[in-house]
Amino acid sequence: MIVCVTYEPPDCPVTCIRDELKPKFIEALLLGKEIIILGEMNCNLLKPFCYESKILLDTCYELHLTQLIKDPMRITSQTSSLLDVIMISSSSKVKSSGVVDIGISDHSMIYCTLKLRADKPRLEYKDVRSFTNYNSESFKAELSQLPFHETYRINDVNEKIDHLNQLFINTLDKHAPIKHTRFKGRLNQFINKELK
Repeated sequence: MIVCVTYEPPDCPVTCIRDELKPKFIEALLLGKEIIILGEMNCNLLKPFCYESKILLDTCYELHLTQLIKDPMRITSQTSSLLDVIMISSSSKVKSSGVVDIGISDHSMIYCTLKLRADKPRLEYKDVRSFTNYNSESFKAELSQLPFHETYRINDVNEKIDHLNQLFINTLDKHAPIKHTRFKGRLNQFINKELK
């Protein structure tokens, strides 16, 4: 999912929605992800036939975006307006959306909750040593019987290390064999049920 937060200053021409936002949106579509655009556009969508609103709504239509916020989010004694938007490429993912008066400003807060589900953990396979039947005393006893002294007859340092490793690993494989084990790995380890 791609989330785009935008703000259009009052002195910015509304055509920048079409000229700037549209090409970036098309670029984002190529990533194959759902897209949410939210922010203040400074055009009153309660007046759909005014020039600024028409450009924004036409752009939404062309890009198959659904504008979720329908109620006014700025209410004064004489006017009401809808300047903030939440536009989404897949409205089927929306659980709820709306406007909440937070009581500290003449601007209310807009919100949207989505129907998301955590990805299923993928299975991972790892090679691990099994210490199920491991007995440290038996392992030490067998290590003490190994012919480590043969290493002194080898001249090449690399061959000496290979010989020592082979003796040790062969013994370790008998006492703690390697097993190919399946694990459930989480795709996004930082996402848990509470965060979702």
